[in-house]
Amino acid sequence: MRRFLSLLCFFVFLSQISFSQYVTRCKEDGCTSKVAPWQYVHSVTSNGKVKNKKETTRIYTFLPTNYSKDNEKVPAVIICPGGSYHHLGMKHEGYQVAQWFAQKGYAAFVLRYRVSSHGAHHPDMIQDLQLTIALIKKFGNELIDTTKIGAIGFSAGGHLVLYSGIEKHNYIKNEFPSSEKYGLRPNYIMAIYPVVSMEDSIAHQKSRKNLLTKKYTQDDIHKFSIEQNIPDDMPPTFVLACTDDDVVDVRNSRALWKSLKEKNINMYYYAELTTGGHGFGMYKNKSESTKDWNEHHLIWWLDHIQHKGEDLQSIFKSYSTLIDPDEE
Repeated sequence: MRRFLSLLCFFVFLSQISFSQYVTRCKEDGCTSKVAPWQYVHSVTSNGKVKNKKETTRIYTFLPTNYSKDNEKVPAVIICPGGSYHHLGMKHEGYQVAQWFAQKGYAAFVLRYRVSSHGAHHPDMIQDLQLTIALIKKFGNELIDTTKIGAIGFSAGGHLVLYSGIEKHNYIKNEFPSSEKYGLRPNYIMAIYPVVSMEDSIAHQKSRKNLLTKKYTQDDIHKFSIEQNIPDDMPPTFVLACTDDDVVDVRNSRALWKSLKEKNINMYYYAELTTGGHGFGMYKNKSESTKDWNEHHLIWWLDHIQHKGEDLQSIFKSYSTLIDPDEE
């Protein structure tokens, strides 16, 4: 079995001329050196039910631009596109996002997690995200600083990464036994126009149905409403949404912001832009309000949590308002 790192180093050369994508095929508790993309073929779900479907988990890796093996370890980010837990916006909420992070010096992993259009429901999605974290920690620790593995999600993908921050149950221990050694929560979370609540008044009902099926209970509504379950040790969280979002009610993000504030979560950040709607991704800007949001808001926050090494919550609180920080 070839080490994950050897594959990373092999593709450094390609990354100089393009944003290379690769991964390898994984089964059980190890990986072979076969061709891309990195695929994990599930034979069972975490609840023990046998699934013989063609759908697999796929992870597309983008190396940091201009990285060499003499560099220090780099941070990593796992990218979860949106799509109502039914399909995935792989281009504008996946590959383009990875390209931006690679330019900033991150190892970026685009996760094509399982969705309901292929018969997947909870816990398949969180299982896929936990699997990605475990694989990065097991095979990438010579390249990646495993204390700096973040997750960014868009829309329903935002709900997924937020859920990974509140959920401490290991959903992959049956398929990936060595994951018991690893923490399976991201070190920091970024939720962009996210689905947050499952409550009837503000829920994105398509996402709720695709995640939980039609047979959800009141207990499910509570368990999967992120704003009702923020733990005291929630990872640093970045939230961005638009007031005029006509797909996922902006009250989702406001409820999350208020819960983060009440819990006094370290280094949270909330930005509500005036226009832009939903689904603009990293580059698909619909308005001046969302233009370069990643360069104005996100990179500032990332720089401080990654490199400054100090408690900047008082600064973040001054920026975390229900208006664009530019208007402060």
